[in-house]
Amino acid sequence: MKNADNENFSQQKNVNTHDMRKILKSKRVDIDVIIKEILARGEKTAVQLRKEVVDSQRICSTATFYKHLKKLVKNGEIKKSGYRLVKMEKEVDPKEISECIRKLKETDHKDLLRIRSEDLRRLCDGKRVAHRPNVLSFLESSLRDPKFKDPEVLFNLIGSIRRILAYERKRDTPKRGIINRINENIEQMKQIMKKQRDHPVLGEILYFLGETGEEKAVRIIFDLVVELSDKEFENTKDTIARSLFSPECTLYRKHSKLINSKIDEMITNRIPSINKRGKELAQEKQHRRAYA
Repeated sequence: MKNADNENFSQQKNVNTHDMRKILKSKRVDIDVIIKEILARGEKTAVQLRKEVVDSQRICSTATFYKHLKKLVKNGEIKKSGYRLVKMEKEVDPKEISECIRKLKETDHKDLLRIRSEDLRRLCDGKRVAHRPNVLSFLESSLRDPKFKDPEVLFNLIGSIRRILAYERKRDTPKRGIINRINENIEQMKQIMKKQRDHPVLGEILYFLGETGEEKAVRIIFDLVVELSDKEFENTKDTIARSLFSPECTLYRKHSKLINSKIDEMITNRIPSINKRGKELAQEKQHRRAYA
């Protein structure tokens, strides 16, 4: 009787193995893709993943499942603490950005400088750029180079730096060294800002200051608010408010006490124009932070 049971068990085991092989052969699935598709819907434990992949869908054996799971963790495609999908970073094309910078360095033609600087701004949007050799050093030196003083070119170059900073801040593991290096350009931005009151360059610098999260940036913005003419303030009020209060920027989250103190100083100021601007910024803060 015992031998018969063993024989039945052996036959059942062979049938199950045979069935599993037939299933795998017929499905021809990419197990890595299946695992990542499941994790794209939300975080899972190893047991929950195994139940979906092995028990429910019968995509592979348990041993094969764990082999693929281990490989995905090792490759950095998923994280282990309650398995979750890792946001894959979009890399800038190294040849394209190197070529763009080369052309910017070589040409002095006004129209070409505008076109190439616009190309650079586009390349820096939503991609990992800062690690590419010479990109940051070129952008930093260009801020001081008279060759790039044309407002449209400057607008694109500052926009490139701001986009790199924004991307680095939003990474899963921000590179503090890169962020600190970019923030060292605050003083140079302040110098440019003094000469660019009537051009979108000023707005791009304000957005940059908002991205830095630095106390120095708050003080520079409020100094600007006081210095601007009535017309200049009206033209830039929305941009100033966004750089100070927008959830996309980091200034209010880090320096709300200082910002509120600066607004209070303006509201209690006896100069009517400063008093009025303080009240308008207070209203902007209430409006924008209500949706934060």
